[in-house]
Amino acid sequence: MVGYWIRVEKELRLGRSLFSATDIPVLEYSHSRATIFGLNWSTYFMLKGIEPEDIWTSDGVAHSLMTARLFPLALDANSWRDLLWLQDIKGSTDSRLESWRQSKRYSIDDFRRLSDPVAALQNLRWLNSSVILQSISHWPGALAPYFHQACAENWSNSLLSALDEAVIEGDRRSCSRILAAIAELLACKAGSQNGLRSGPASNSAWKPAFEMLKHSLRDGVLALADQRLKWMWTPDLLLRAARHYERAVHILIHETVKSVQFHMIQNCVVSNISRPPIGEWIEAECPARLDLSGGWSDTPPICYEMGGSVVNIGILVDGEKPIGARGRRLEKLHLVLVCEGQTEPLVISSIDDVMNYSDPTIHGALLKAALVCAGVVQGNCQQDLSEQLEKTLGSGLELHGWSKLPQGSGLGTSSILASALLAVIYSAMGYEFSRSHLIHGVLHIEQLLTTGGGWQDQVGGVMGGCNRGHSFADSNVQVHIENIKLSERTISLINQRLLLIHTGKVRLARNLLQNVIRMWYARDVETVDCFNRLIENADECKNAILQGDIDQLCHAVDVYWRQKKAIAPGCEPQMVTNLMDALSHLVHGQSLAGAGGGGFYYGFLKRSEDRDAVEEIIKSIEGCETMIIHRATIDQTGISLKIGGTQVNIP
Repeated sequence: MVGYWIRVEKELRLGRSLFSATDIPVLEYSHSRATIFGLNWSTYFMLKGIEPEDIWTSDGVAHSLMTARLFPLALDANSWRDLLWLQDIKGSTDSRLESWRQSKRYSIDDFRRLSDPVAALQNLRWLNSSVILQSISHWPGALAPYFHQACAENWSNSLLSALDEAVIEGDRRSCSRILAAIAELLACKAGSQNGLRSGPASNSAWKPAFEMLKHSLRDGVLALADQRLKWMWTPDLLLRAARHYERAVHILIHETVKSVQFHMIQNCVVSNISRPPIGEWIEAECPARLDLSGGWSDTPPICYEMGGSVVNIGILVDGEKPIGARGRRLEKLHLVLVCEGQTEPLVISSIDDVMNYSDPTIHGALLKAALVCAGVVQGNCQQDLSEQLEKTLGSGLELHGWSKLPQGSGLGTSSILASALLAVIYSAMGYEFSRSHLIHGVLHIEQLLTTGGGWQDQVGGVMGGCNRGHSFADSNVQVHIENIKLSERTISLINQRLLLIHTGKVRLARNLLQNVIRMWYARDVETVDCFNRLIENADECKNAILQGDIDQLCHAVDVYWRQKKAIAPGCEPQMVTNLMDALSHLVHGQSLAGAGGGGFYYGFLKRSEDRDAVEEIIKSIEGCETMIIHRATIDQTGISLKIGGTQVNIP
């Protein structure tokens, strides 16, 4: 069916013609090759009872499909029946001959002569925009092309209103995605001057809307929309508004993660054991982790919308657990925070000095966020710091955190350290807790720090051994741990063949994560498809480990590395490419650790006896001479906790 917008009696109407794709429109109807609906004309006339003079005038115009006035203008049910009767060559419908003869009919040439291309384009745009506006909340594909179209065709404000309504009416899982879509549309409206999508989002005019969003989604969204109207006048203002909408996305995710953590603490952690004596040290140590497949799928909000599945192993580095924390209760009601490499302890006596944790570059930010997450201190409380410490600890607290791994290692350092800090703090508070509490608590800490990480790092560091962590598509993320039982043979093979090299290249995951989340929210087709394949590969990786098939495990790791590079282009520096190429004849299953590619390379030797040869090869590669080879072995126990030198079991 072909449609033509035509002007009839000063009104724009849609005329439609029907014919077979095999019909030839330029031949005289009497020609042996001329057809209509796949039939020769004489057969068709006999079938329908139509006469040539019904459709052609005797004005000397060629009698062909192009000039045949066959097609009634389909304005109502009757004219539609007439139109459809024309194409019924099986005779299954009642004759519409008389009705058809009485109708005002047009030829294809008439349609072409009367067509109004400008009006047709306007109506097509209207239809297109109407469809998008009505279905934007559950649009299945990429949104960016339609945002550019809306801005070019001047219906972006209607689209913004539709997105507002979609947030209010949608389910909790889709709210963050739609708010992020608003940010993307505002950036699109900023046009070619939109600049970089980074910078502060702390203008005081937006704070009331942010506070409303924490308590009422509807009120918060409406308040954001009211504030947005004041920021629509210049590209710079539009871009700043976009950043504030991204801040709103973070707030929603934070509140979701926080509610899960609060629920777990309220229902599962019970203060029914005595606090350790003043001055008694509490110490927690954790292995690092290697992600073997599925990374990125554990990250909020991706795991909210599609679920997550990650296979990883806890590892000792050079024979020891490299990440840890310790603490002790103090008589004086203050906080003493010590980070590795710090020359002087950070002594804190006021709440304000704790509540600046949201910038991960602030000194002691991770330790402060852990204290807030555990409930030791609260920013919105009328009590001062000493009063809060008296209530939650009955004392002050000295807290240390360390990692023997370099920053940006990709081995899950910050999240695993956060879990060790929580274990120490909970113990100082006299709480009973499980490994699950630590894993979910770190999700909250990541949101407090605005780094927004997922759950895979702490699963490896807290659980140890080999595990598949997985979560279902649900805004209330619950991480389930499936221990992958390793045979002694598999443990031995991995320990003999696992190669770990510090490349010296580091990166902060936060900025990389923001870009990936933007692509996810924009429903970039390749990104969404890659996430689906990530989860499939995690299942294949798990099965390979269960079967003790190291070669198949290496294949899954190679696939995973290609997926990482597709999601985060640029995560493989040239020196790493050179390293992998040079080692390819000795090593397979090569990757950089961490979802975005961190400072540590790992791979599996094809033969364990080739380990010494690797060092010689590295020394011969330009730019790789300073790389350090470490020994990595599987850690079977995960987090270990001692109070006063006595080992404490964490279920």
